[in-house]
Amino acid sequence: MPTTVVLSAASEAQEPVSLALLKQWLRVDTDGEDELLTLLQKAARHLCEQYTGRFFAGQTVETTFELGEPYQLAPLAGEPTAVRGYFTDLSQLPPSLEEYRKGISISRELAWEDALQQRYTVTYPINAGEVPELAKQCILELVAEMYRNRESSSVGTISPELPVNFRVKLAPLRIQPLMY
Repeated sequence: MPTTVVLSAASEAQEPVSLALLKQWLRVDTDGEDELLTLLQKAARHLCEQYTGRFFAGQTVETTFELGEPYQLAPLAGEPTAVRGYFTDLSQLPPSLEEYRKGISISRELAWEDALQQRYTVTYPINAGEVPELAKQCILELVAEMYRNRESSSVGTISPELPVNFRVKLAPLRIQPLMY
C-alpha cells in the first residue's frame, strides 16, 4: 500500500475551519488560547484526513509506491513536482505496469520479480478546494471534545482512532485510509 508523508503543513489560512469559527463554536471570547486551539484544530483535521483518505487543507505531500502498486495520487492532487527512487524523471511515471511488462517505457534491466521490490517517491501539492460541510462539523466537534477533555480519563486508553460517532459521520466521505 502506498505511504503518504506530509512535507509542508497547511497554513492557518488553508485550514478548513477558521480560528474565529472555532472560538465561536467553543464560546471562547479571549485570545489567550489561540495557540492551543490551533494545535487542536490541526490534530482534529489530521484525524479526519487519516480516516477518510482525503486531505482537507492545501499542503505538499510525498507518496511512495512499489512498482507493483497502482500509481494513484491522493484526491485533489496537483501535478507532480518531483520524483525520486526507481524513477528519476516525471516523464517516466507509469500510467500502468502494463508498459513495464511490454518493455515500452521502463528499462528491462531488472527481472520482473526484482522490479516489484523497487520503490519510487512522487512529490505533489494538494489543492484542498471545497471541504464538505460534514467534515467541517466533525473537525469542530473533535476540537470541542479535545478542548473540554484535555487529559485522558483513565491511564492507558489514549487512542489515535476516531470515536465511533465521528466514524459514522465521516463514513460517506471515506475513500481509503491514508498511511502516514
